[in-house]
Amino acid sequence: MSDERKYLLYSVIGVLLIMVSVFFVTYTWLTTKSSLSTDATSVVKTDGLTVLYTNGSDFNIGNLKPGEINTKTFTVKNNSTGALNYSIKWSYVENNYNNKKGLTYIISGNGDISKEIKCPSSSANIPILKNITIEKGASHIYTISIQYDKEAKRKATNSFKSKLDVVVNKDEVSSE
Repeated sequence: MSDERKYLLYSVIGVLLIMVSVFFVTYTWLTTKSSLSTDATSVVKTDGLTVLYTNGSDFNIGNLKPGEINTKTFTVKNNSTGALNYSIKWSYVENNYNNKKGLTYIISGNGDISKEIKCPSSSANIPILKNITIEKGASHIYTISIQYDKEAKRKATNSFKSKLDVVVNKDEVSSE
């Protein structure tokens, strides 16, 4: 094979490799970006309440830096024919931070509620707020923020996983 033909063959192969590489890099970037999207909203309907979780109801936090905050917002709307009482809880918690006392959460919303609490260790069905009354057609908006103490020391494998849950207190439902 002549040198000209070898050069042409190697050039074509080189261009094809560059095109394939660009395709896979672009594909990887786009799929990673879509899987990391924070615009997702999930809706849960239960016993007359609709709960809209911005970015889902799960917290899956790995390696918060001291002073860093992870925040979620959710809205509770009463679609029933009367007032309801509901509670907000962690349906499960898995706290693997080395300084568990340094991990706190603040829940605020519904006008006047603001509460700062140390994050629990691993457990299930942990109450956050109890017996909140919501009138027919009303909405309550909450923000929950998890923060790692500014003075806490980091460990390479810190993680916190949990799921928020809003439940109607069935024995305390009032009807009109």
